[in-house]
Amino acid sequence: MRKYFGLALLFLIISCQKNKEEVKTKNLVNKDEVLAAVNKIRKAGCKCGEVTYAPTGQVTWNQNLEDAALYHSEDMSQNNYFAHVAPNGETPADRVTKFGYQYLGFGENLYAAFGFSPTATEVVENWKNSQTHCTNLMNPKFKEMGVANFNNYWTQILGYK
Repeated sequence: MRKYFGLALLFLIISCQKNKEEVKTKNLVNKDEVLAAVNKIRKAGCKCGEVTYAPTGQVTWNQNLEDAALYHSEDMSQNNYFAHVAPNGETPADRVTKFGYQYLGFGENLYAAFGFSPTATEVVENWKNSQTHCTNLMNPKFKEMGVANFNNYWTQILGYK
């Protein structure tokens, strides 16, 4: 009996490790590249529409925000939609909370590419060129972020605690 229990436990551990690896391979974002691109903009300051933002502090990577972003990018891809609110009514706040980020505030940026695969730097540049996305990038309250790309559906979540 112990022998079978031990084998079952070993199988369960191997299965869980494999699932974690599979989840990690879905996010095609080069974290260093996207973090550098965002922090370069924040460090320089920029104009978002008619509002000029002074340089602000860097953001750091947060795994919970990345997990929430990957969940949303994958959901948009698999369910063929592009929106902050999922067809089932799930909101960005629901996702951020689901993945354990205890926030005081957050913002979400989305991007979708069809027929080509942009680099992380190109996606961040597109966010910079959009007033509402740029405002999120430059919000001095945001201290952390996570970004995910699944089948060219990109989600960025910035937040602070």
